[in-house]
Amino acid sequence: NVKVLATSREGLGVADERIWRVPSLDVSAGIESAAVHLFVERAQSVASDFSMAHPTEASAVVDICRRLDGIPLAVELAGSRMASMSASDVRNRLDQRFRLLVGSRRGLARHQTLHHAVAWSYDLLDDAEKSLLERCSVFAGGFDLESACAIAGFAGKDDYAILEVLDALVRKSLLAAERSAGQTRYSILETIRQFAEEQLVAHQAANEARAAHARHFAAKETDIMALWDSPRQRDAYDWFGTELANLRTAFRWAADEDDLDAAAAIASLSGWFAAMLENLEPIAWAEELVESAQAVEHPRLVSEIGRAHV
Repeated sequence: NVKVLATSREGLGVADERIWRVPSLDVSAGIESAAVHLFVERAQSVASDFSMAHPTEASAVVDICRRLDGIPLAVELAGSRMASMSASDVRNRLDQRFRLLVGSRRGLARHQTLHHAVAWSYDLLDDAEKSLLERCSVFAGGFDLESACAIAGFAGKDDYAILEVLDALVRKSLLAAERSAGQTRYSILETIRQFAEEQLVAHQAANEARAAHARHFAAKETDIMALWDSPRQRDAYDWFGTELANLRTAFRWAADEDDLDAAAAIASLSGWFAAMLENLEPIAWAEELVESAQAVEHPRLVSEIGRAHV
């Protein structure tokens, strides 16, 4: 009749095990959220006069907790910086979070810095899991199985093999799987994404993965326009709303790398929906491409000019 309650990054795989996933701390309730309470507690332990009475500081603390995904260790390390910094200072430096969030707490080495904590979990992955996690860092706003397969770079492996690796990353708490309306969408915490992106760059695989990402979304044009020109038109609009962040990222990379074919396809597809939804952002993408398209007499020139003048 022995019962065991254990915490781990993944299930133990024992008979009759029941897994209860523990999410990051809540950040949705603003200054009343659990993440903010932890930040304040840690901040006051190193700076007794710390206060969120000023609206600017309160707003900065909420932003910090949100951008750190409510990860308790990250929030605690950020709070400990209040000994020598303001919350606004910390918020403005979160793009370098792995250098910023270090501590001097006793205990396990992986609890000393945010980088050590994430690296410890990353180092336990096998090569296929590391590779896919790194490549998933190119996504913005989540992704589905089809998109993951497009950027995976696993030669000779089919979708089911890639699904197995995705499943392993979800089980190990490095990806999250969200099910809605019969569809599964994967997401990655921004802290994990930044670490994975660093590894992708270090392994000199970033350009390949980003190119695959851009080509994948450029190639969606035919399918999505066919979906729009059908009784499932609403699904096409939903897809655009869901994938806008990925379309933005894909366009930016393609345009910066002079991949005019991919950039024009993404701008054309996005511009169509943008015009319908009164979203001006993708219209600016088309405007950006007009001069380059004119220079090479690109076959998309007329359509891009049209999008730019909607």
